[in-house]
Amino acid sequence: MQIVGFVLFCIGVIITFFAKRIVMGKTRLDKDDKEDMQMLLSGAVIAVKMAGFVVTAIGFLFLMI
Repeated sequence: MQIVGFVLFCIGVIITFFAKRIVMGKTRLDKDDKEDMQMLLSGAVIAVKMAGFVVTAIGFLFLMI
């Protein structure tokens, strides 16, 4: 269980730190749409960071088992 926990913990940390790159890499924006989409993209970045925190927490719990 410790190996699974370590892997999940590492994946969660990576997702959390690179959330903005993950979201921006999947989104293609034109110059005209950039201002309008910034609010939606910031929400998407927050959602990806929260997913990273959840995966990190689950990995930490597996490390404790």
